[in-house]
Amino acid sequence: MENARTVLGFGPERQAQPCVIKWGRVGQEVHVWISPEGGGTCPEVGAAGPDLFRGLMGVRRQLYGRGWQLLVAGARRDAWHGTPQHPCSPDHLRVYRNFGAAPSSEVHVLNHERDLQALATSWEEQFLWRQEWENPQSRAWTNTFGASYAR
Repeated sequence: MENARTVLGFGPERQAQPCVIKWGRVGQEVHVWISPEGGGTCPEVGAAGPDLFRGLMGVRRQLYGRGWQLLVAGARRDAWHGTPQHPCSPDHLRVYRNFGAAPSSEVHVLNHERDLQALATSWEEQFLWRQEWENPQSRAWTNTFGASYAR
C-alpha cells in the first residue's frame, strides 16, 4: 500500500514549495520518496527505514546536503520515533520537548510544522537532542547547539 501527502519544502531559493512525499511498506521497511509538485525544484530522493520517521530522516539527510529543509513534524529537533517506554504507531512520532521529561502524545510524522524555530538545523541536531533527552547530564545538544538558541 502506498500513501501520499503534499508537504512544504524550503530550498536554497528561500521560498516554501509544495513537495509530494509518498511512502509504503516493503517487507520490514518503510520506503519514502519525495518529489516536486507543480513546477517546483525539490530534489527527487528516496530512503527506507523501519518506520516513516526513520525513512523520512534518510530523505532529510539527502535534502540537507542540497540545501533543503522540510516543514513537517518529523523535522523538529525534539521529534523522535516511539521508544519501548513511549511507543507509537509506524507513521507517528512523539515530541520530546523537555530533557528527561515525558514526551507528547502521538503526532503524524508529516503534520505541517508551524513553529519554524522548532525545526532542526540538521539531522545531526535531532540526534543530539534525542541523546540529551535520554541523558540530560550528557549536554549533547546544549554543548553543540545551545548557545545558538540562548535567549
